[in-house]
Parts: sequence; structure tokens; C-alpha cells
Amino acid sequence: MRFLHTKRYATKTPKPYLKNAFSLIELVFVIAVIGILAAIAIPKLTATRTDALYAAINSDIQAVISSIQVAALTQDISTQNPDGAFIMRTAGLSASRWIAQGNGIRLGKNGTLDTANNCVMIDISTQILNVQIQPLQNSSLCQKLLLNYPNALQINLAHSIF
Repeated sequence: MRFLHTKRYATKTPKPYLKNAFSLIELVFVIAVIGILAAIAIPKLTATRTDALYAAINSDIQAVISSIQVAALTQDISTQNPDGAFIMRTAGLSASRWIAQGNGIRLGKNGTLDTANNCVMIDISTQILNVQIQPLQNSSLCQKLLLNYPNALQINLAHSIF
């Protein structure tokens, strides 16, 4: 009879600090699910950012074309020595996205030339507005812009008619 009162038959009381804890398996499962979601979401966020930048730059190019044509019709821009600063001022472009260089503008990033997406060149020379997109193989933004502007645009501002 002495064997019936051993510790083997005694019930264990749970420790109060472990009552609401997660098991190791549950934690590993949650971390795996978060990793899978991150692997799906990060490329989508990168693509969304490129699409937004593409739309903004495309809109800026159209604003430059329209505003420079209006300026050519309403004032004599040949006497104003049109340069990059004139293009930026006339089109109302953001200095964080564009940089004035000589008689034109280039894509910028936070006040410096954007070397990763250095494919857009807009300038004015001898009463002609030039818009050119150069193909850059490592820039998805430039590849998208090249689809809209496969050839350089040359708009004669001396004879600009809407």
C-alpha cells in the first residue's frame, strides 16, 4: 500500500507565469506567416512606388510641353534666354524631382541628379523644345517612359499652334 502514495500519482499545478504563454511551435508558425506575407508585399510596394513616380514624371512632361507652348504664344521667350530655370519656373516643376542644367532640365532626386533614372532630357534650343527619353536597361522607370515617348519630340516654338 505504500506505493499508492508516491509522487507519480500526484497532480501538478500549473505555474501561474506560464499560464498565458505561447508555445515555441506557435511562435515559429507566426514568424513563418509574417515572412511569407513580407515576401509577397515588398515587391508590390516597390512596383507601386515606380508606378507613382512614372505617373508624376509623365504629368510633368506634359505640363512642360503645354506651359512652354503657352509662354511661346503669349510672350517673346527668345528675349528671355530660356534655360532650365525658365522651364522649371514656367511649368511649376518641383525642385525635388527636377534639376535645371544649362538650357534644359534633367530628372533629379532631392536636389541632385538622379543617376539611377537619368534618362529624361528636356531643353530649349533655338526656339525648339526638345523632349527625349534615353533607354536605360537597368531602370524600369525609363523603360516605361520610353513606351510613351519612343522618339524624341521636337516642338517648334516659333510656330506653336494648339
